[in-house]
Amino acid sequence: MINRIVSGFLDGFIYKEGTKEVLWGKAIFNCALVLFLIGFAIHGNRKWAKLDSERNSEPRYSIGIITEKYKNIRSTNPKAYYKYYVNGRYYSGSNYYNTDHYKVEIGDRFYVKFYRKDPNNVEILFDKPVLSDDIILIKPDSGWVNIPEYK
Repeated sequence: MINRIVSGFLDGFIYKEGTKEVLWGKAIFNCALVLFLIGFAIHGNRKWAKLDSERNSEPRYSIGIITEKYKNIRSTNPKAYYKYYVNGRYYSGSNYYNTDHYKVEIGDRFYVKFYRKDPNNVEILFDKPVLSDDIILIKPDSGWVNIPEYK
């Protein structure tokens, strides 16, 4: 079974249609394309890992307000757009969220975690909604070092 699948894949990938004659131009192009896609995936993964590492090395927290929700027909999860305020400036971000775990509405407030040196490196914490209006009044411009505790 697996042999038949691999054979069928290779037939269209490197062989002349209906024969076992190797078309080297097609084979080289397709192999280069596969290597490029693998490299692109590895690079993208490293980029996200670096952003996560930076954000976790010197985190600050602010309050993000949901401004828009969008559900793409091809995606299983909707995307929430939000804005947040750091050092006298508004920033914006977006993240997908799982509707099975989180209820998100426009105007809802959640904590956001950002990298101290680059507030554009951000993630919204859907599991950390802002539960008190009092917290907003004491929010420092540069963000909190830790998420504030409610009293």
